[in-house]
Amino acid sequence: MDRIVSGKYAKALYDIALEENKLGIYEEEVRFIKEMFLKEKDILKVLSNPNVDSRDKKDLVSKLFGKAENNTVSFIKLMIDKNRSEYIIDSLDEFLKLIKIKNNILVATIISAKELSEDKVEKIGSILETKFKKQIELEVKVDESVIGGFLVKAEDYVFDMTINGKVEELKKKLNEVSFA
Repeated sequence: MDRIVSGKYAKALYDIALEENKLGIYEEEVRFIKEMFLKEKDILKVLSNPNVDSRDKKDLVSKLFGKAENNTVSFIKLMIDKNRSEYIIDSLDEFLKLIKIKNNILVATIISAKELSEDKVEKIGSILETKFKKQIELEVKVDESVIGGFLVKAEDYVFDMTINGKVEELKKKLNEVSFA
């Protein structure tokens, strides 16, 4: 449900930005607003608080982001009016995803047991660009629960080169083999 709500709001803002031919401006503002909300968590607490009057919430938004495009600020205010403040960050994220899709950018995540060399990360990125025929934006994460190797997630694609993954693959193959 959360993604549906966030997606609808994001798509509406995206359509306006596209119609006005200002995707770049909206993208910058959305990134700035999101960063501000993530840095100053109390702002979102105020906006999500049912005990705070919606006029006060919208005044706060105007004071914080008054220099932004009118529709960007109106977008936040609309979410306040519709009691959807808890979806603001998700909606901003969904908007940014739509921009990436438009720009043919795919976000891929590499998860490894230890930090990978820059060379290895670049090589994985290059392979993904060839496979998906898109520009790749890599997120690299270290997860010590991964026992050796690495895992790549991009769209619905999972490339598991971890020891855990290889052991699971081996188990499946052994279970398929019947011993007479």
